[in-house]
Amino acid sequence: MVGLSNAIKRPAVDHAFYKFNGRLAMFQRSSADKEHWEGRWSKNNVGHILDSYRSGRLDEFEGMFTRHLPKELPVLEAGCGMGQWVMALSARGYRVEGLDYAERAIQRIREHAPELKVRTGDIYKLDAPDETYGGYISIGLFEHNPAGPRAALLETRRVLHSEGVALISVPYLNRRRSRLLERGLSANGSAADGLAFYQYYFSLAEFQRHIEEAGLTVVECYPYGLHTGLTRDSRFWQRLSKSPLFVWPLQYRFIRWCANAPGWIRFRAAHMLMFACRRADGVRC
Repeated sequence: MVGLSNAIKRPAVDHAFYKFNGRLAMFQRSSADKEHWEGRWSKNNVGHILDSYRSGRLDEFEGMFTRHLPKELPVLEAGCGMGQWVMALSARGYRVEGLDYAERAIQRIREHAPELKVRTGDIYKLDAPDETYGGYISIGLFEHNPAGPRAALLETRRVLHSEGVALISVPYLNRRRSRLLERGLSANGSAADGLAFYQYYFSLAEFQRHIEEAGLTVVECYPYGLHTGLTRDSRFWQRLSKSPLFVWPLQYRFIRWCANAPGWIRFRAAHMLMFACRRADGVRC
């Protein structure tokens, strides 16, 4: 993937970055619709992925998930994709359900792990009564709506239990990306240079404002994906990661260091932000 600074001067073949509706946005050849995700997930071995999470491994989400998700109330992963987090949480004893609008992806999960509770559905119109879920998980989902995250956040609040916690992550407008936004080209309409809108990047303050306007309150913010942020946004780290001198033992140590890096480094250069949110008392939307 080309560096962000290069993409702004000359859009890459498959994607480019623009200022769109006042935010940094990625445009690419295919929009983030159902067929895009069906095609993307069809390239993966779902059975192998699910088997690798039967041990209950949670990777970088270990702390956030175990601190905030209750075992005594049902948990929903909205946009469960290939189902690895549903598998991992189920293995740990959580009452977890997975939902996605990609029918073929859900069918493949059922074929490989019929014990998992997964179904098709719409995150904007969940088939659940008010205050159903003690835990709500959305990983990299709300950024794909060009109208913004408000509708999804309002539905999250509706189904979230009064004692529940929602864990929501979006791409992070880190320092390097902020500079790109400041000097970025503007995109008018829903497409630019033949590319379609794909996703937004949010600053901590902006997404927290969206959360609060939807009647939720932030209790913790966790930047993650430092390795991805560095290797996507920096030419130096891109070249180093592809260098034959950067052999696997060194790469592995670097990846592990990124996963456990100090917070101040992750807040500077991480790829994603995860917010832990509760319902705000007395707020009606």
